[in-house]
Amino acid sequence: MSNENGNEECFISDWHPLSKGMAVGKFTLHLASGLIIDDFAELKKGDSRWVGMPCQRFIGRDGTEKREPIIKFRDNKTADRFRKMVLDAIDRYHDNVARNRKAS
Repeated sequence: MSNENGNEECFISDWHPLSKGMAVGKFTLHLASGLIIDDFAELKKGDSRWVGMPCQRFIGRDGTEKREPIIKFRDNKTADRFRKMVLDAIDRYHDNVARNRKAS
């Protein structure tokens, strides 16, 4: 299944810039399977960049906010491959936005 960006794996939509801590943006991820997952984040610190996975927030017994991931992977290799795929989709999204601005 292909999408409007011509990529078979995934693409992002609903990008919203953020400047809260290390978060630079939130977005929705669309997978080729048809699965759509909200509430991803792009995070940066210095030269490092990573994907913030959707999570459930709750107040722990100690009264502090806790987070529990709602998406889990069977192993680190699978998680790393998924995160790279999402970071590549973010790069494609920003490249498309930049190209569209130049064309306007």
